[in-house]
Amino acid sequence: MRKTEYKSGEETAAIIKETAFGIYFLLRYPQQQDTFQVDLFKQIPDLRVIYLQGNPVIKKIKHYRKTITAMLPTLKYLDDRPIFPEDRLRAEAFAKGLAEGGVKAGQAAERAEIKRQREEKKRKEDEKQK
Repeated sequence: MRKTEYKSGEETAAIIKETAFGIYFLLRYPQQQDTFQVDLFKQIPDLRVIYLQGNPVIKKIKHYRKTITAMLPTLKYLDDRPIFPEDRLRAEAFAKGLAEGGVKAGQAAERAEIKRQREEKKRKEDEKQK
């Protein structure tokens, strides 16, 4: 068993235990802490599943699902839902728009990605019918 500790400032923020049965992630979140270091998840190589549903920390992460999905390209499940490739593309478009011009720009970028995906799907269906 290998154990790795991740720091957020001076405190241990998370402990990863790798065993023959899988990787276990223990998040330590002090109640007095005002913000949550989302970047902590980036330090974990090949992170595929995060389950924080019901944890008050998710209320501190703006646009929780989109933010986590966009910043962790190896993530396959977030809470009790899978992350499909289309979801990831929409989240990445939102995150890019958000960084460039705020929430409205993020929403516009996400809508544009949804439109692009629909058009691509329709084009493929039309090609199959020919």
